[in-house]
Amino acid sequence: SRANLTEAVLQKANLKASFLIGANLQKADLEEANLENAKIAGTKMRNANCCKANMKNVDLQRSDLEHTNFTQADLRGSNLTGSKLGEARFQDANLTDADLSLADTTDTDFSGAIGYDL
Repeated sequence: SRANLTEAVLQKANLKASFLIGANLQKADLEEANLENAKIAGTKMRNANCCKANMKNVDLQRSDLEHTNFTQADLRGSNLTGSKLGEARFQDANLTDADLSLADTTDTDFSGAIGYDL
C-alpha cells in the first residue's frame, strides 16, 4: 500500500480487514476506529492516537509504534512481533493473546493492561 496518511483524521473509521502494509500513519487520529483483521505490517505509526480502537487480530509486525497511544484499545490476538513500542501507552488495553515477541518495549506504559505480563 505505502499510502501516506500522516495526520489523517480517521476517528471511528471502518478500516476492517484493510490492507495498509507499509503505510505512513504517523500522527494519525484513529480513536475508536475499527481495524479488526487489518494487515498493516511495517507501518510507521509514531505518535498516532489509537485510543479505544478495535485492533483485534491486526498484523502490526515490524511496525514503528513509538509514542503511540493505545489506551483502552482492543488488541486481542494482534501480532506486534519485532515492533518498536518505545514510550507507547497501552494503559487499560486488552492484549490477550497478542504476540509482542522481539518487540522493543523500552519505557512502554502497560499499566492496567489485560493479558500482558511484565
